[in-house]
Amino acid sequence: LDHPIGRRLVWVPVAILGLTGLALCNDLQSWETRAGVLLLAPLTVAKAAQEARLRLLPFLAGLLALLLFAGWSMDITDWPGPLEHPSNWTPAVVQALIAAAALTAGFFAATGLWFQNRRTQPLPWASLTASVPVLALAVCYWRVALFQTRADWAIVAFALSAGLIGAASLAMRGTGFFGASTWAASEDAHLHRQIAGVHAAGAVAALSLACAMLLADQWLTLAVSLMLPALAWVEAQSDLPPLRRVALAVAIVVLLRLLANWYVLDYAFGRLPLVNGLLAAYGVPAVAFWIAARMFRRRGDDVTVAVLEAGSVAFATVLVALEIRQAAGEGALTGGSFSFAEAALHVSSLAILS
Repeated sequence: LDHPIGRRLVWVPVAILGLTGLALCNDLQSWETRAGVLLLAPLTVAKAAQEARLRLLPFLAGLLALLLFAGWSMDITDWPGPLEHPSNWTPAVVQALIAAAALTAGFFAATGLWFQNRRTQPLPWASLTASVPVLALAVCYWRVALFQTRADWAIVAFALSAGLIGAASLAMRGTGFFGASTWAASEDAHLHRQIAGVHAAGAVAALSLACAMLLADQWLTLAVSLMLPALAWVEAQSDLPPLRRVALAVAIVVLLRLLANWYVLDYAFGRLPLVNGLLAAYGVPAVAFWIAARMFRRRGDDVTVAVLEAGSVAFATVLVALEIRQAAGEGALTGGSFSFAEAALHVSSLAILS
């Protein structure tokens, strides 16, 4: 560990063991093979607690666990019960996946909260608490609910968001779920804000996941876009530059859903001209992108700011174009005639927007 090559090579054994375990789980869907992957979590946490230079190793174990959940066999052909009403039962294979994911997420959350108060470099430990539970919930939601709107899953995401908000509040006061931190006496207010920012970012992610579980079509994209000003505020309050990259990833998702999604033309926006669902679908994200860009720019002009500004302009442009098309098409975005008046409005509006 005293040399750079040694610090890089230390990842290799865990990665090889984990990938071998995942390969075995592909062929042998049993608890014996899964345990080989899941037990890397306590092993890496124990080593990272002893050696600060291994503090990122638990993230590799968390990634391997998430890959295990993503490849979990959902075959229910051997389920003995009736399959006529799937809403009334939970197959044993689904129960096993949820139990394994809950235990793994709970372990990473608890150890992260414990060691963030007892180590001189608490940010990686706080990141474990803020990231692994949210990602584990997202993977299970994908495998079990197939991204369908489900209120019961959303309640779990809201509860997780509330827990992370509580962790952020305690971090701001220099305390934790398991008592005061060993470095609280140093009065390092900046470090307290950074830890609180990590948990707040996790809470925003959990809240976005809850919106995905409840909403669909343009309402989901609208809700996710509103997370960008929240992330900008958290980044400014906690002085956490990595949150800018998180905001950039969120912005790219929103841009793809609204600008590269052909099916957006089939969404139900209403038939009224001008005052319709297009204002919420494109107008609100345009404003959210603009506000987030201004907030991020106060602390630096980078790629995130450029993407947010470009996204705001793009959404405003598409909003005007679709409003013209919707009015000319008598409420429809596709089909219908393309008149000279509509073409003239498009040319004029594009000139003004340029």
